[in-house]
Amino acid sequence: MKFSKLKIGQLFVYKGVQMKKSGPLQALETATGKEKMIMRAAVVTPLDTLPEEGTERTPDLGELKQAIARYHQTTLALLGSGQEPQAEKRIEEAYGEIRRLLEQWEQSVT
Repeated sequence: MKFSKLKIGQLFVYKGVQMKKSGPLQALETATGKEKMIMRAAVVTPLDTLPEEGTERTPDLGELKQAIARYHQTTLALLGSGQEPQAEKRIEEAYGEIRRLLEQWEQSVT
């Protein structure tokens, strides 16, 4: 798919990097938050699809897990690679609890 066909906010992969479209020619790297210019004709791989206007869709557990993992990766990247050991430890503990609760929820509904 061409970059120009993505909607703003849509996730995609470009040259092996996961990104989110933020403007007609801009995208943010999900792991670092860095903004990049992307050519309109660049070929990208969409990771999600946005629902049509006026329709609602319930996200599945896999999407929730991916969203939490993206949040976690972004948070760790913003910490500055280990410059904040106490904060990193607390983030890891909180992330572990979220993962455990998700696993318990998944087992209870299947």
